[in-house]
Amino acid sequence: MGECLEKLEKLKLQGWNEVLEFLCSFLIESFGKVKKQEVIEDLERFLAKKPMAVLERLKERLESDWTAEAVSSFLEAVKGSLERTTDYAAKLLRGKVVLTLSNSITLRGTFLKAKEISVFVQESLPGGEGKVLFESLRENGIEAFLIPDTLCFRYLREVDACVIGADYVYPSGDVLNKV
Repeated sequence: MGECLEKLEKLKLQGWNEVLEFLCSFLIESFGKVKKQEVIEDLERFLAKKPMAVLERLKERLESDWTAEAVSSFLEAVKGSLERTTDYAAKLLRGKVVLTLSNSITLRGTFLKAKEISVFVQESLPGGEGKVLFESLRENGIEAFLIPDTLCFRYLREVDACVIGADYVYPSGDVLNKV
């Protein structure tokens, strides 16, 4: 196991964005100290346990362009995409009542930009990631309610939309969250 994988495996509750930022920072600081093949293999091992589309794209980029500049430009492109996604989603969900689970930076950003929104957040046990999102929303003035995972069905008639973050979206449209 390489240094990259050791560091990645310590990230337990972080979503794709936090993992990506951590990894990119590590790589930029470590260029010249870590070997390309070791990092690629570490990413493959990590992705086998916790699939994340953005890390697969980063791995592909590193295979073809092993430079700190490539990592920096990749990270900036992803941040721009996240910004555009949350802007668009906030417009769609403004004034709505939604149900969600877990803790997603994309959804958090969307809800904070929508401002006028009510969010039912499932606890997301056993890790409790939903509570993290719930607390963040409440701290930022968003109307949010923490609900037990097992009772989410009771709220379906009250919501306009069910939205989740995704660690991975397959070409078929299937979504993988909370691996």
